[in-house]
Amino acid sequence: MSQSNTTTITRTVIPHSRYPFEKDSDLYDNLNLQDHSHVEIAESSKVYGLLADYVLKHCISPANSIAIDVGEGTHITTKASVIAAATQVEPKTAVSSLGIGIFKFQHGDRTLHCLHQRIGAPVGTDCGPKIFTSLVIFVEGDGANCRNVVEDLTNHLLAFEGAAQRETFTVFRWHMKYQFWFTDVKVLSRSIDSVVLKDEVKTAVVDDMNEFLDESTLEFYLDHGIPYKRSYLFYGAPGSGKTSLIQALAGKYQRNVCYLQPSHPDMTDDALKEAVKRCPRRSIIVLEDIDALFDDKREGGKSDLTFSGLLNALDGVGPPLAQIFILTTNHRDRLDPALIRNGRVDLHIHFTPATTQQMASIFLAFYPGEKALATEFSTRLQRLLGDKPVSMAAMQHFFIGNRKLTAAEAVGNVEQIPENLKEQKDVKEKAETLSDAKGIGVKTVAMRNYALGIVSLLAIGIISRQRASKGN
Repeated sequence: MSQSNTTTITRTVIPHSRYPFEKDSDLYDNLNLQDHSHVEIAESSKVYGLLADYVLKHCISPANSIAIDVGEGTHITTKASVIAAATQVEPKTAVSSLGIGIFKFQHGDRTLHCLHQRIGAPVGTDCGPKIFTSLVIFVEGDGANCRNVVEDLTNHLLAFEGAAQRETFTVFRWHMKYQFWFTDVKVLSRSIDSVVLKDEVKTAVVDDMNEFLDESTLEFYLDHGIPYKRSYLFYGAPGSGKTSLIQALAGKYQRNVCYLQPSHPDMTDDALKEAVKRCPRRSIIVLEDIDALFDDKREGGKSDLTFSGLLNALDGVGPPLAQIFILTTNHRDRLDPALIRNGRVDLHIHFTPATTQQMASIFLAFYPGEKALATEFSTRLQRLLGDKPVSMAAMQHFFIGNRKLTAAEAVGNVEQIPENLKEQKDVKEKAETLSDAKGIGVKTVAMRNYALGIVSLLAIGIISRQRASKGN
């Protein structure tokens, strides 16, 4: 007689509560919950980190629970903080953060309580296992009073953070595998005046962006059903200031810079569309070297991104409001007309090699007030170069190398610029010659191997025929 197998199924029941904390916690030993209201801030909230730092710094008595990690120690928010971080012998240091537990802290003339907790079982995510973590702020009084107090605290923290970030901007990059924008680095802003370009170039970009970001322009776009976005094409010689101007614009208009890599092997039409749609607010999306994506037949390279997919992303199907695109290229003539037509790219900005005006301007940037020497410098350099172009990057390289010299001594060394250009040209020509020689060598080897293969086949054929004749 066979015995039947039985399976017992055990279901784990997770209790639900109208409170964001366990009722049997130590809270009862610290405050009367009947007289308090509470606000919960999840770890995913943008103010979670700000509040946790504030609680730790403003505890009425030293916090009895902290977490320790290794960090850089210095936040890059000002010129002074950059110098401090760069001159530290050992920049990595222990960094304290709020631990798990109950804390009493001060905000203004109020005493508040905070519960920092982890509840529930670990949950699998794309970035590994996670446990739900949150802050619960307790305020004496009813819900309306609690909301006013916590909103006031949050606004105070946001205002403080905004003031600290005015001298920096954040660079984001798109994570292809997990499909999200991650913070790459915080960069110290530079002023528009520090970017030495032709006056008409800076004026054109700044005036256009001011007009676009004006509230009346937003109303116009909305009234006429036009996607509220702006696209710029920065084109011209390498080292002419395209990237520098992008950084200066990010600082001037308090915008993030989001770098996209459309040539990434995993990039697809859907991935690019998702990246644009999820882009952080107040951002400039930068697509560098856009001419390298597709050939004249609109065929791409390693990625599965299609030409139509790129156009759809630029056309603004559902991007955040006030989105700004900047496309860069060294060769505008290689771009498909459909990519840079009106409505898709709104303003074309040409970056040229350094002009006589720029030569004098960059001299004044490093030696303020030396107008006479700046004129002499630009005149002598233009005479030495003749009709040969020089980039602003090469000019900056010269001034960095001569930074310890006086203005007059720098003028005396102006010959270094054309000499450096000649050296770079010679190195490039030697590299090209070597590359061509290797190419010829590879072709020679290939032809020799091909010939040997033909000879081997002929030999095999002859031997086969000889054996066949012997057999007959």
